[in-house]
Amino acid sequence: MQNQAPLTESLGQSTTYLKSLIEVKVDQAKLQAIEKSSKVISSLFTVLVIGATAGLSALFGFIALAIYLGQLLQNAALGFLAVAGLLLLITGCFYLFKRQLITNPIITYIIQLIYEKEEKEADQ
Repeated sequence: MQNQAPLTESLGQSTTYLKSLIEVKVDQAKLQAIEKSSKVISSLFTVLVIGATAGLSALFGFIALAIYLGQLLQNAALGFLAVAGLLLLITGCFYLFKRQLITNPIITYIIQLIYEKEEKEADQ
């Protein structure tokens, strides 16, 4: 019976250690998930802000182009119509090549953001 007491005590310590280890691993997984999701969200927000700024710049550029073409053609409506045609052509190109121009780069970027730290940790 005396030999069982140290064994029971050792088993109790092992169980406590195992519980602590599992708790630490769960906390670590939560922190990694938070870090990755916040990195993805902040990157998407950055892209959104840059895209909005670029979109506004393009809008004013196209308005200026329409006014300029209207003066060249001596008809403002034709200038805006020409710019509208140009925008339809650009939209058509984006639609035809949306996978190569939009979808694949975004997927690749998000995957790189998510797995970036894991690759760095594996290299160390």
